[in-house]
Amino acid sequence: MTSEDPVTKQNVSNAKLFKRALIKRGIQGKNKGIKAFPLATVWRQVFAVMTHHVDSSRLEILHKHFELGETALVITGTDDILVHPSNSTKLRDGMKAQFLELPGAGHGANEQCASEVNAALDLNVRRAAHAQCHAGIVTQIQMKAKL
Repeated sequence: MTSEDPVTKQNVSNAKLFKRALIKRGIQGKNKGIKAFPLATVWRQVFAVMTHHVDSSRLEILHKHFELGETALVITGTDDILVHPSNSTKLRDGMKAQFLELPGAGHGANEQCASEVNAALDLNVRRAAHAQCHAGIVTQIQMKAKL
């Protein structure tokens, strides 16, 4: 599988992009004094991402779980090399979820675009609390105490 390299704008293998991102992340971590993960841990995570699959029937179950106020939120970065953004679109559609797509962000969108992600999470929590209040699950007083 190939993707567009955000630096050179050429198609390169996802493995090459992943390797480059992993090295960059390792250097950033080292500069911040963060201990590196063992290589075996990294490869187990890569294998988990590559083999993970959720079929449409499971997405329907998740949708029903979050149905009240459509409170599920899917967040993706357009430059994610671990989970292709089209998979996030499938999650969004299958769960009928709220959706935040962050241009230029990768798999670490929560770190790369922290203010946007935090704002979306805050809005989503408030949306869920509002939906629960209107459904009679929590009272106005309980909702104010939670927020």
